[in-house]
Amino acid sequence: MGWTDSKMSRIETANMRIPQQDVAPLLKHYGMTEPDVVAQGSDGEADAGRA
Repeated sequence: MGWTDSKMSRIETANMRIPQQDVAPLLKHYGMTEPDVVAQGSDGEADAGRA
């Protein structure tokens, strides 16, 4: 993905919002390749730290 360790850490600890263009690569990185899951995850920005 070419992301810094710092960026990955901030995403994984929910200390930053995940930009929409980063959702699909992140899902692929974690092995989520099912089209419905990727499409749902790419619908909008994920909110860090929000339940």
